[in-house]
Amino acid sequence: MKHAALVLALVAAACGQPEPQNYDVLPRPPPDDWAQLRVLHVAAGQPSLDVYLRDTTEAVLASLSEGFAQGFIEIAARDYTIDLRLAAASRNSEARASYDLSLASRERATLVIYGDTLFLRFTDDLARVDLGAMRVVNATTTGALSFDFGADGSNEVVDLAAGEVGRATLPDLSPAVVSVLADAGAQ
Repeated sequence: MKHAALVLALVAAACGQPEPQNYDVLPRPPPDDWAQLRVLHVAAGQPSLDVYLRDTTEAVLASLSEGFAQGFIEIAARDYTIDLRLAAASRNSEARASYDLSLASRERATLVIYGDTLFLRFTDDLARVDLGAMRVVNATTTGALSFDFGADGSNEVVDLAAGEVGRATLPDLSPAVVSVLADAGAQ
């Protein structure tokens, strides 16, 4: 079985200290009564998917393949049901999976699709920009993972459970090798 780990949002990837004008790396916050949603497809071995908001006629994200993410889309802040269908399937075809999602005004959320029908949701903090901040996701279905940024033996995120999100701050902004270590039960 292959390990599914995802490293997200290195806020500043440049070497050295960035210039102040480079701090504004996040897209603008959504306006009142709107939210931003990003979808990541990390379900190993699963086909490409179309993402629908229930009761819409067009996919909001089309042909999202394994290992890929779509940038943030802006939609009204309210409750939704997300339906996943095989890419290019009819809008009337049966959904492979569904997820109920509530988005608050001015929220930025990320929905991770992993496993056959497993979803993980987390919210991005629009008020923070931390240089060198990394977000990691254990997108396995079983077993904990540890993440070592720099491959120096000092795990910055330890025993992150399956389906959980972690955060680490790199000691500097130099390019780093990431090692992912599975516990004995990980698949």
